[in-house]
Parts: sequence; C-alpha cells; structure tokens
Amino acid sequence: MHRRTLGLTLGCALSAFANAAAAANPAFAAPSGFQGAGLGMGDQRVRAWTEATFYTQEAVTTAAATFGAGYRVSDSLELEALLPIAYSSLKTLYTDDSAGGVRSEREDALAVGNPYLGIGRVHLEGTLRYKAGLGVTLPIGTDEYPDAAAGAVTAATYGLQDLHLWYPHAMALAAPLRIEIGDPVVLGVDAMPVLFLFTSDVVSKDTEFFVQVAPGAGVYATDELLVGARLPVACSGDIGDGAQVALEPYARFDVGGGFLNARFTVNLDETLGFAFDTGKYWGAHLGGGLVF
Repeated sequence: MHRRTLGLTLGCALSAFANAAAAANPAFAAPSGFQGAGLGMGDQRVRAWTEATFYTQEAVTTAAATFGAGYRVSDSLELEALLPIAYSSLKTLYTDDSAGGVRSEREDALAVGNPYLGIGRVHLEGTLRYKAGLGVTLPIGTDEYPDAAAGAVTAATYGLQDLHLWYPHAMALAAPLRIEIGDPVVLGVDAMPVLFLFTSDVVSKDTEFFVQVAPGAGVYATDELLVGARLPVACSGDIGDGAQVALEPYARFDVGGGFLNARFTVNLDETLGFAFDTGKYWGAHLGGGLVF
C-alpha cells in the first residue's frame, strides 16, 4: 500500500514537473545569443554563451569571438553583458627602396572590442514574444593599425550588424529589439538604433546615428532544431550607398540546458559584397551557450 502511494506521489510530481517545463516553452526562437537564444529554456536565471566567426581571403584571415552573459533579475528583466575579441593575420604592403619595389609582410593583430552593458525587458508568454533593451558600449576599441583592421574585418563578417562593438573611439547608446510571432513557424525581426558619441579629436564630428534591422523567418523542423534565414540591413551615412544588405541562413539546436547555433553571413551589395568576390567579405559563425 505504501509503495503504491509513493509511486502515485512520484508520478504526480514528475507529471507536474513536465507540465511546468512545457509551460516554459517555446524558447525564444533567436538564431544566436546575440538576439537572446537561451531565453525561455526552462526557469533559468543565468545564460552564458559565445559565438565565434571566421573569414579568410588572400590578404587577411580573421578569427573572432564574442562572449556574452545574461542574468534574469526577474521573469521579465534581464541584465546583459558582451565582450568581443578579434584576431587577424594581415598581409601588409611596404615600399622597399632597397629592394627596388614593394614587399609584403604578415602582421598579427589581437584586438579587444567595445564591451557592452545593457538591460532588457523580456516577454515570452503568448503568441507575440519580444525582448526590448537599452545599453551602452565602453570606448575601448582603438583606431591604431593593425588592431583596428582586425575589428573592422570582424564587423564586415557580420554585414556591419552590431557595429557598436567594434567602432573605435566611440561610446554608443544602443536599443536592441527582437519581436517574434508564431510557432512552429516563427516570423521575427531584430532591430537596433545606435547613437555613437565620439571620444577622440581624430573624428571630425561629435555624433553619428546608425540603425540595423534584420527581418527573418524560422521553422522548428523538430522540437529541438530551428532553421531559418534573415536579411540583415545596416544603414549609416558613412556606408557607401547608405545601406549594407546581407543574407544570413542559420540553424540552432537546443540540447539539454543549452544550445548550439550556426549561421553564415553573405554580404550582397557594396561596399562589402558581393561576398565571394576578391576583397569582399563573408562570415561563418558558430556558437553555443548554457542556461542555469
């Protein structure tokens, strides 16, 4: 009799736990930790993630990583921090009078980008889900060669999305936003206006306004596998024709208390594309994270 009662009690407890876990789903259908992947995966308070990027052509090879962490101070409020780091091997040309021409050398650069600190309002219940935040980057990035080149190439591999993490001599005020609707087919948009406040006399102006937007769609092929594509667009007066457009297919796999993600940025137009032409830019990104 006691065994039967114990079995029923355990069964009810496991059923309640399963229902509670199901109630926490669906998780935020974001392609990577940048947009909030990991949010909604259970009742976690902390998420830690990283995303690495890789790019190579004859003149430059770049490998970079962004490390991120978020802490849920409540069900609807998250504190967030990002730290970007980039390494590049650059082919640099020098005039060499003694050799009667031009010589080239390889230079290595290791650059720390601008750390980001922010706070976001998170809403995961119902059909319409969103994350809206406000944050600031600290002006750590330098414009000295070759470190500045490492940061610039890394920004190019993302189609200039999240440029505030790499812009030298600039503190930035950013307002990241993600809105998504639907399940298992998810329509979404990531957007962020940024105001750059320049901290050096090297720059001839005091401020610069920048905006990025990335509409996209994803579908859960299984309960754990999300696949989709985005169309990132970056707009600034400093970009050649005023806008930089890219195409970005992605996949994310949720496993246990974490996730793995992969995406590929293809710059479509000037000034960074077409991606696979000589001297132009693409980016292969691989990341993952854990929730606690």
